[in-house]
Amino acid sequence: QPRAPTHNTNSPKMAALARSSAKASVAAVAVKATNGSAAAMQVWKPKKQYENLSFLPELTDDEIMKQIDYMTSNGMTPCLEFEPDSNLGYVDRSFTSGASGTPGYYDNRYWLMWKLPMYGCTDSSEVIKEIAACKAEYPNAMIKCIGFDATRQMQVAGFLVQK
Repeated sequence: QPRAPTHNTNSPKMAALARSSAKASVAAVAVKATNGSAAAMQVWKPKKQYENLSFLPELTDDEIMKQIDYMTSNGMTPCLEFEPDSNLGYVDRSFTSGASGTPGYYDNRYWLMWKLPMYGCTDSSEVIKEIAACKAEYPNAMIKCIGFDATRQMQVAGFLVQK
């Protein structure tokens, strides 16, 4: 059974003291959890989420090629998708259109496919060339590279190459 507080919390000074004491104990636990480094704690800042590793900074061509090499070495087929209107490329979970109120439903999930999937592609530089062609055609579009698994017949990997 929790015990009732023995101090007068109606007093503004006592209430402030109780709040600062509670904050100090929470901060002490957080600092202890990060091995004494309060600077290691981060605050999540809400922003539009675009799926596909969108929390990462823009990837360089070399980093993109490494991701594509990983996909192709694991039997995935690379494919490019794009969203010409960068205002629509993010995941919208406002439940305001379509199947309004349906659990798990969200808008802007499906993007346009750039050409066909690159069946049999094992050279990541070919995918980089297609990314460049898509960027030239749609300079303000959001572009992602996805990987299809032929066995499961579904998309199993993906990442943004242009935000």
